[in-house]
Amino acid sequence: MRSHNLLFVYSSACTISSLAAGQSRRFGKRFLLPILSLLVLLCSSLAGVASAGVNTWTTNGPEGGVIVALAIDPSTPSTLYAGAGGGGVFKSSNGGASWSPANMGLTNTVVTALKIDPSAPATLYVGTDGGGVFKSSDGAGSWTAVNTGLTNARVFALAIDPSAPATLYAGTFGAGVVFKTTNAGGGWTAINTGLRETVVWSLAVDPSTPSTLYAGTYIGLFRSTNGGGSWSAINRAHIDSVFALAIDPSAPATLYSGWYDHGIFKSTNGGDGWATINAGLTNTAVFALAIDPSSPATLYAGTEGGVFKSTNAGGNWIAMNSGLSNIVVYALAIDPSNTATLYAGTDGGGVFKSSNGGTWLLPSSAHSNGANGAFYTTNVAVANVGAAPASFTMKFLGNNQDGSSGPEQTFNLESGKSVTYLDVLGSVFHQTSGFGAIRITSDTASLNVVSVTSTAGFGGTLSQTIPAVFSSNLIPAGSSRSILYIREGDGFRSNLVLASNADVSTTVDAALVSPAGATLAAKSYPVLPNGMTQINRIVRDMGFSGSITGARLVLSSSTPNAAFTAFASVIDEITNDPTAVEAR
Repeated sequence: MRSHNLLFVYSSACTISSLAAGQSRRFGKRFLLPILSLLVLLCSSLAGVASAGVNTWTTNGPEGGVIVALAIDPSTPSTLYAGAGGGGVFKSSNGGASWSPANMGLTNTVVTALKIDPSAPATLYVGTDGGGVFKSSDGAGSWTAVNTGLTNARVFALAIDPSAPATLYAGTFGAGVVFKTTNAGGGWTAINTGLRETVVWSLAVDPSTPSTLYAGTYIGLFRSTNGGGSWSAINRAHIDSVFALAIDPSAPATLYSGWYDHGIFKSTNGGDGWATINAGLTNTAVFALAIDPSSPATLYAGTEGGVFKSTNAGGNWIAMNSGLSNIVVYALAIDPSNTATLYAGTDGGGVFKSSNGGTWLLPSSAHSNGANGAFYTTNVAVANVGAAPASFTMKFLGNNQDGSSGPEQTFNLESGKSVTYLDVLGSVFHQTSGFGAIRITSDTASLNVVSVTSTAGFGGTLSQTIPAVFSSNLIPAGSSRSILYIREGDGFRSNLVLASNADVSTTVDAALVSPAGATLAAKSYPVLPNGMTQINRIVRDMGFSGSITGARLVLSSSTPNAAFTAFASVIDEITNDPTAVEAR
């Protein structure tokens, strides 16, 4: 076990708790070093505020802030919360450009865990070292202790059941171990059958089977398959602190664990078996893990030596520490609306931000029959306009399908070069028929992407060009966009295409508005997770029977985590030529 230099740097700043010393006598030196390091670091207060750069990390300073937890509002990703050891909770409403303390009612400011209710993002919970759990229902405007039944006030981990957010779990230090509430903190019950007295550093709930949860402790990994009713050990080889847990949202039997002295382990069978995945990982003290929800093979690890990234599900790791070298990273968070944007909570510079890549959505592509005997194919062109080589992954999101497990291919492209994929669905994804959206994710934001869909020689040019939509330009929950130039009747028809980059089923609300501003019709359309849907003759589908020229569609969604785009094809029924009109 390595010694922590941070212990000596910060030891004069704080008094180490007597409980830590008592536990060290019980468990020995192996326990003492990690807990002392964390407790000492927690005594510092927040300092630096971060700004972003492409493929780099930057901070405005001053240094010295210790951030141990991060949370992003899924409905408004520019709103972030940071939990600081000794500094309480801080809030940013502008993507980390500035921060304000948000501690009203928070009587203990040694924050050790922070979670946000995915169904009601104004509701947050924090765990503290000594003050138990606090809850805010107004976006951290004020806090109230919610500790009824919580007999251990040293809370080091929190987890929320995504299917029932009123159910939470709290991991503690020492007696009590794990507690559960089913009424949003109204009352807690100890759930410890099978658990030894230890420290619970991390908790994770299986999103597909929420009765299955995992606990990372000082003495390894435990699993419960009955909502915490009982626990069993699932680490076979090591007895060590497990500070981080992450579950693949697209394949929940795949999970990752970050250890204090053994790096990262991966299981593909729900924790029954584990394999080390440390190739390229130069520091094996891992405190945080994050999975890109749009591309689950992309992982990030926060370590004692900065941030490492894998694009092949842990097959190998590369350091991404430009501007961040030699800084301990305790927390990671990915912007759900732009998964190329990553935040890191550190021990010496507050919150860092990196926009280290890009995600684009092409809402439509085809290898399919069309109206009047046409056969449509789509070509996709990609250009790397950056100064460095690019790696990018194209993923097919089929029409009216959950695209989470859709086929994908990864390519490399040198700086200054471009490539065109003719009949992309056939040549890249080996689709024999069908249509759908395509998502492109890259380790750089310096790509230009466009698609051209056409059918040769059928009564006209029969082609339309659709540029890819960058993730930050997708339509989030609570926002609206308009599509102009909607025509129906008098020899024209209009089709609507909706494409989603969200991991949840999204309901898109559409309103047909006349040139005079009157609402002519309204209807809602479901879009499956990471999916695409096409509504032919949208005006008729919405129930409007007359002819119309120059109407507009107003599109919005109230689904939490919504991130979608849309366009309309206004088609001349004599020539079959389409005009593509994007949502703006």
